[in-house]
Amino acid sequence: MAKTNSTNHSSKFSTKTISLCGIFLVFTLLFLFLAGSISNIQMISYCLSSIFVIIILEESNLRAGIAFYVASSLLALLVLPNKLAIVPYILFFGHYGIWYYWFTKTKYRYLVHAINYLVANISVFTIYFTCKELFVSLKIPSFILFIPVVEVFIFLFDYMYGRCLYYYRRDVRSKIS
Repeated sequence: MAKTNSTNHSSKFSTKTISLCGIFLVFTLLFLFLAGSISNIQMISYCLSSIFVIIILEESNLRAGIAFYVASSLLALLVLPNKLAIVPYILFFGHYGIWYYWFTKTKYRYLVHAINYLVANISVFTIYFTCKELFVSLKIPSFILFIPVVEVFIFLFDYMYGRCLYYYRRDVRSKIS
């Protein structure tokens, strides 16, 4: 009889993880499609598309979360018609959950928040300078006025992201287990 290697077993994704990834890929693509199609709900759609990464991380591990982010980014590039609308997901919203998850696992809480905030700012400003067309709907007259808007957005997004994770852990997780 062959022995089962426990390290080999832990490196594979469970059926539950694969199923959740498949379902969440559909929802992520739907929200990214909406972000690229309807400008009035663009930011809401981006924010909602980012939630699924953290749920995969909660249900599985960091490796599954990274795999989900890469798969959702590539699939969005292959399937969705508006390629420019995918850039914010790839540069900020998609990997935000990975950073959030990874930073909350460390014991240096305040340093972690500062680094997370720095990563978020770098991501948003990279998006701004690579695809300014996406920000036309915000109607902000200058870059100087854009900075405080970004800072408030990142603060509120981070807060709401944490609240969604708390709600998921408290109310939803037990229902899908």
